[in-house]
Amino acid sequence: MVLSNLDGSAALRIERASMRPLEGQTHDWPLDLVEAAAIACERAELVVGAPVSLELGGDTPSLEKTRATRIELTPAFSPSPYRLVSLLSHDEGPIAPLAVDALAQALEQGVEDGVVRVYARAYRRLHRASLAQEPEAPRHSLVLATRRTAEAALEASELHAEARALRATTIQRCVELDAVDLARLPRSSLGRALRERRELVAAPQRWLDRARASTGTALDVLRRTLGEIPDDLVEDLVAVRAPDERRRREEALASFGRALLASRGRDELEPGDIPAELLVHAEALRARLVDLRPLSLDVRPLPYGHSLKELAIAADRLARMDDPEDRRAHAHEAVRALARAQGSSPARQGLVRGLLSLFSHLAAAKGEVADAMALASTRLRSAAVEVGTRLHEEGILEQAEDALYLGVDELEEALRGEACAFAARARSRRDEDQRFRRLKPPRRLEPRRAGASTPPRGDDAQGR
Repeated sequence: MVLSNLDGSAALRIERASMRPLEGQTHDWPLDLVEAAAIACERAELVVGAPVSLELGGDTPSLEKTRATRIELTPAFSPSPYRLVSLLSHDEGPIAPLAVDALAQALEQGVEDGVVRVYARAYRRLHRASLAQEPEAPRHSLVLATRRTAEAALEASELHAEARALRATTIQRCVELDAVDLARLPRSSLGRALRERRELVAAPQRWLDRARASTGTALDVLRRTLGEIPDDLVEDLVAVRAPDERRRREEALASFGRALLASRGRDELEPGDIPAELLVHAEALRARLVDLRPLSLDVRPLPYGHSLKELAIAADRLARMDDPEDRRAHAHEAVRALARAQGSSPARQGLVRGLLSLFSHLAAAKGEVADAMALASTRLRSAAVEVGTRLHEEGILEQAEDALYLGVDELEEALRGEACAFAARARSRRDEDQRFRRLKPPRRLEPRRAGASTPPRGDDAQGR
């Protein structure tokens, strides 16, 4: 966005994401005017649906007689590898900036490995080497396939052992953090509390990124052993397998959801609507699920037992879902059938069975770590909301949960009292999430080059 006087002088370029003047500009604009004008400009952009230039009237910058002019964008094309990015996980919808902040803490190792929000989802930049992809990989010889399967199995075995240790460490650390009363912490200690909890989330994410790479290796071996595998089968093969205790508790919640549906005699329930005859059951279930939240990269989900309303919404959702283990079993059988239909040798079919077992072990290990990440995310959310509560009381944020739409560095700046449009940033990011809530984004965004046609929309590029 651009702020300027009507005569074009004293132009100031503002970064929309941070609501701050871009670095390297000299200006004498009062900070309170910059903040107020940035908020006005941001609101104008939401109405227009495009970047705008906000012109201010008067001899000196003021907010009187403002006029917003739409800025026409000129597409820029570049072969830079920084324009090739990949969706970090299965698409669970928009990811809050605080969750992306934790991902960046976990995965950033340099400029090319950065984590960004595109379509409000978490994407990661890829190296230039990833640009070279063969349309169909050549088959491995039986000897090479056997060797690569053994290497993948060894790596998966190491990951599984690390997963159990990481989960145990995370649980112990959560117990220690729960002993700290966040409401009693002085303002000066809240930043450290946020960073500690962010790192607790980042540790499982680093492990999951390694497991993702290991899963990709196993998939490559399977494809070079058997041939191309349908995408829907791949998704079910690599899906996380939740720990048994979590699965039992979620099945109890799904069973309650089916009871809710049956009690109404219809398929749709109002959010939080629980019949009186099921309230006692609901309260007992809520106490059992007070520390269990969905497996998700995002930091926003609340525990199932946070309230009766959350319980009913989650129960309804789980009651309608297919059993992921049934889908996994179907995928395994479909892959074995594919091997038989191709007339693969018994030895090659044995390799396929070994790879399917490997996927099961990886899925279980990923489930252990994802469960630990869910525990850690709950603690990060609590700390952020405590910070948000204090900033809301001071009028810096519009509501406590706006803290989830800021990064840890931004929250620390707000705690220090720096004059920035934190409320406008959070509002802008909430609105962005709403706009992209129902969009199906592409898995990969290819770099555009000069003369290229307009890239496909998200709906058209799903699965790329």
